[in-house]
Amino acid sequence: MFQRVSPQVKRILDLANDEALRRRHEYIGTEHMLAGVVQEHEGIGAAVLREFGVNNETLAAAIGHFIRDGERPPAARQLPLTPRARTALQNAVDESGCLGQDLPDSPHVLLGLLRERDGLATHVLKYLGIDADQLRAAILKALGAKMELKDIVEAPQRSAGPRAVFPRDAAGEVARQGGPPPQAGVESLIGQRVVLDSAGTLVYLGTLTAVRPDGYWLDDADVHDCREGHANKELYVCESAREGVRANRQRVFVFREAVVSVSRLSDVVVA
Repeated sequence: MFQRVSPQVKRILDLANDEALRRRHEYIGTEHMLAGVVQEHEGIGAAVLREFGVNNETLAAAIGHFIRDGERPPAARQLPLTPRARTALQNAVDESGCLGQDLPDSPHVLLGLLRERDGLATHVLKYLGIDADQLRAAILKALGAKMELKDIVEAPQRSAGPRAVFPRDAAGEVARQGGPPPQAGVESLIGQRVVLDSAGTLVYLGTLTAVRPDGYWLDDADVHDCREGHANKELYVCESAREGVRANRQRVFVFREAVVSVSRLSDVVVA
């Protein structure tokens, strides 16, 4: 697993190891990994946490609220990950792959920690008054801004692909088909991932944060499921009708439409 992470994540793991040693713990837990993210100051993860008021001092005090320092230094200098920390790291690898990035960086580690809802890192953040869904949305927004800049640079090299038909009554059309209404005009599609029906008509506007071999699924704290009237539900967008792609999710909705990324106005046709 360690061969599949970026130098930045290796640095985070080294900092987590140092944090655990400093506290005289014999393991690296999710709380130590969270400290590593915060101490890796140049990463997006640390930058987002700073926006939520988390720094070395506040985090250290919060961790101390839950666990005490050990009585004696551990014999080993390289400490093992706990099972939950190992799962969080695998989550980070999955998150980066789902976002189309080869190797995970600090924001993916933070996303991976948030997915471990019973991990101490999540409880520490909650203790600090941070809502996990809001933090996840902020991370995705920060990653999206970085990815959109990359898209702008690469856009001229892209070949023509499917075009989204943007209905004049777009807000009503999208809501009827089960997605949230667009924020504004055709321009709002730029940089978005959209779901198209067989005729190319836009039926869902949102940000796809994951792509799987068996289809597409969307996992976003800001999703609004208009059909059920619930917010903050995780929605799967799959190319096949097979449900239960991820059994630990609360609800699964299946589409038989195509998913495309809109990078320029020429990708959009107004019906």
